[in-house]
Amino acid sequence: MIRTLTTTAIVAAIAAPAFAAASVSIEVPFDPALLDTPKGAEIVYERIETAAEKACDTGVFTDVIREMIAASSCEKLAVEAAVADIDSPALNAVHETRKG
Repeated sequence: MIRTLTTTAIVAAIAAPAFAAASVSIEVPFDPALLDTPKGAEIVYERIETAAEKACDTGVFTDVIREMIAASSCEKLAVEAAVADIDSPALNAVHETRKG
């Protein structure tokens, strides 16, 4: 059985106030059985991080430093939401290890 998680990122254009906040969703398919092992949870977590990076890459910023800060914040929030949505102890452990 494959479960699909939708990673949603709220992208706020801090460098360009003329742009409104946007919501971007990317589906992350995974087999729930992966969450039964630490290695499988790592795999799912990496998929979530990749989806968050894609969802947060808006290309609307002109200032590189601000773009990096906004993308980093967006990715962190998207990963946090995805991990909370799955609610797996193994995935939570991976998240706690990686976010530090």
